[in-house]
Amino acid sequence: MAVVVVAGALAGQYSLEAELAPAAPPAEPAAEAPAPARASGKPGSRRQPGAVARGAAQGRAARGRASARGDGNPLKLLVYGLVGLFALLGCWFFNIDNVYADMRFQQGQILSDNPSSSYDQLLFGMGYYLDAIRMEPGQDFYYLNLGRSLMSIADVKRQQANGQLGQPKPNASVNDLLDMTGDQAAEQAVLQQTPLETMSYAQVVLERARQLNQLNKDHYANLARLHNFWFGRMTQDPQQLTEAIDWYRRGNEIAPQDVTILNEYASSVALMGNYQKSQGNDAEAQRFYAQATDLLARSKQLDPRYGDTDLRQAELLRLEGRAAEAVDMYLKLLDANPHAIDNQVSQLADALRDQPDQLRRLRDAYADAAAERPDDATLQSFIGLFSVRLNELPKAAEAFGRWAQLQPQNIEAHRNYTLVLSETRQYAQAAGEAQVLLTLAQQQRATQQQLSAYQGLIDFFKARAQGQ
Repeated sequence: MAVVVVAGALAGQYSLEAELAPAAPPAEPAAEAPAPARASGKPGSRRQPGAVARGAAQGRAARGRASARGDGNPLKLLVYGLVGLFALLGCWFFNIDNVYADMRFQQGQILSDNPSSSYDQLLFGMGYYLDAIRMEPGQDFYYLNLGRSLMSIADVKRQQANGQLGQPKPNASVNDLLDMTGDQAAEQAVLQQTPLETMSYAQVVLERARQLNQLNKDHYANLARLHNFWFGRMTQDPQQLTEAIDWYRRGNEIAPQDVTILNEYASSVALMGNYQKSQGNDAEAQRFYAQATDLLARSKQLDPRYGDTDLRQAELLRLEGRAAEAVDMYLKLLDANPHAIDNQVSQLADALRDQPDQLRRLRDAYADAAAERPDDATLQSFIGLFSVRLNELPKAAEAFGRWAQLQPQNIEAHRNYTLVLSETRQYAQAAGEAQVLLTLAQQQRATQQQLSAYQGLIDFFKARAQGQ
């Protein structure tokens, strides 16, 4: 509206003058023509018609000059200026600021969602998300992506921590990060955190997202995934798994037709059954397994073609001790998609360690897939992992070497390759790989303790290579 008013004023359509121009007086009715008078012989007694016309023109000119003087009223110009200023501010805060926030958000996504991003790039992506939130603090999906970014950073920390995860931070707050507005201040602060401290900040960020939009099922699912991740990769604390189950339950109540949430809910319940079984609580374990079976049956009924349900059912069979049936289902899934069970591979490799025949069936299926996709680094990592569990170290060294070649910046690939080279007594090559590890660790700002450990490995392998 303000923009319209200013534009109209400049075009002469609107005026903010305090004094209104008087309306033109109504035309008087014409007088009846008088009876013709006798001519007078006195000069000047006849009216000159041009005088009226000249007088009217002079009056109009005078009024025009007065109006022109009114257009320069300082008060009016001040009001116009203020209206224009508020219009520009409105355009900024309601339009341009949103654009800048979205630009920052997209920059964060590019860095955070790229699987090849380095540790520094993940930190920079987190910083862009924080910039977007500072500009638009009411956008729940900004917080959602920031929480995911922090989880990725925590996972990288976990891989570098050698089991030193630290302690959670009970008083973590979103504002701790938002208030760090200095040059890369938040990035430096997160860099110094332990893995569990970073997880604490990821949790409060995702909780803020849910508070902003409590009817969005994804916020409940992401909080459940965080606690699931915390249990599975960090601490094996059953309280974290209980939290995950509760968040999935609440998300399922909001979106009962969502088979993705329903399947993840079933898997968490099955994991709790497995935990109870490991604690000797067989009756509780069976109760959780039965609940997981019911949830997956409901999901299958909702969407019979959703392939993830078959994967969850195979996992449930494995947890119940029916390994051969589970592997049959896994192989069928891998035949359709070699990445169908990527998230379960590490667990499978450990769980089937005492069943080498089933383990070998899976390893050979990945080898067949890799033959058709020789540049797939993930498949090479799986072949190496299964080969290590089968104690077939030369095959593991070949696969891990190919993985490190395909992903030269992946510290996990070089670490695994170094260890297998050591186990096969290829000490000279192991020393070279340890040097690569040290260089990558320096680039990723590892702690001095970690750098010293890598240097110790280099010295050890060099000594062994020289026969010392």
